[in-house]
Amino acid sequence: MNLNAKEAAERLRIPEKTLANWRNKRVGPPFRKFGRRVLYPLDQLEQWERDQTIETRK
Repeated sequence: MNLNAKEAAERLRIPEKTLANWRNKRVGPPFRKFGRRVLYPLDQLEQWERDQTIETRK
């Protein structure tokens, strides 16, 4: 399953423009581009979310 940029931004609770900036800088979650259409594979987006976890020590 793939999410479009709007759906991915909603899932991450960030502005869609932030995703566009990340794409331009080649940071952020993996994406695929088909012409002007941008898609975020859900499994890769979920993995990227897990990879962003920072554990703290107690």
